[in-house]
Amino acid sequence: MHNLLTDLPAGRTALLAVVPLLYLLAAIGPLLTGGSVETRWRLARVSAGAAAVATLLSFTLLLVGDAGLFRGPVLVSLGEFGALHLSLRSDALGALMLVLVSFIGWVIVGYSQPYLHGEHGQARYIRGLMLTLAAVTLQVMTNNLKVLALAWISTTLALHSLLTFFNTRPQALVAAHKKFIASRVADGCLIAAIVLIGQQLGTLEIDQAIAAAKSLPELTVQLQAAALLFAASALLKCAQLPVHGWLIQVMEAPTPVSALLHAGVVNLGGFLLIRLGGLVGDVPAAQALLVVVGSTTAVVAALVMMTR
Repeated sequence: MHNLLTDLPAGRTALLAVVPLLYLLAAIGPLLTGGSVETRWRLARVSAGAAAVATLLSFTLLLVGDAGLFRGPVLVSLGEFGALHLSLRSDALGALMLVLVSFIGWVIVGYSQPYLHGEHGQARYIRGLMLTLAAVTLQVMTNNLKVLALAWISTTLALHSLLTFFNTRPQALVAAHKKFIASRVADGCLIAAIVLIGQQLGTLEIDQAIAAAKSLPELTVQLQAAALLFAASALLKCAQLPVHGWLIQVMEAPTPVSALLHAGVVNLGGFLLIRLGGLVGDVPAAQALLVVVGSTTAVVAALVMMTR
């Protein structure tokens, strides 16, 4: 069990906190100040580039700092914001995921502008793209399950506007509709699991919840149900069988959106399972569900690849 540090340096805290804020600025800033489409693209490029630099610097400081790469998660509490407790979590997994998402996000923003040149609705596309990146990065770095659920839901809602960008293409609308339904079911599973965690363990902080579950002689039925719901939510998010159809049809959306899906959106289910592995890994039924569905999906995908 890794030692848990609670003294995330101020510099790294600022670098982490600024990443989703940069994406949010590019998304809602033009709504307040106006500006041409070219100005919006410029702001999006600058924000995405700054976010990529911030995540890379944070990862570098993780490598060379006192915490080290293998010393376990480092936490910092940013206080209460209404009903939400804002806390950041920094570890090797989160740092690598942030670098991946921010770098590919920067590439996607740069590629999207020439790809969509002359298309209507570019302002809506920029807003959806930057909101999606903001939600994904927030989910990666938060240590609070309530904030994680909020970011999880926001990701799919923002992504929906990107999937329906070409709203005259029937297949694009069908794919977005399938994704919307699967995402709402996944949201329901995640929220139900978080409610069970809060009731049984008395905390929604990820590190505290896992530590409390580990201290129990055996997991209660409610906690085992929560683990199953987390697994089901992740499978739905990752487009595993039998709800994989929308991911195949998403090619009707703009090409950069397909890249964005694999930059972090589709991978968020796997990230969630790793982040909550201390709980999900102790429930055999959840493990069996993941193995059966995951292996079946892999086999079917391999057969399709060999025949299509």
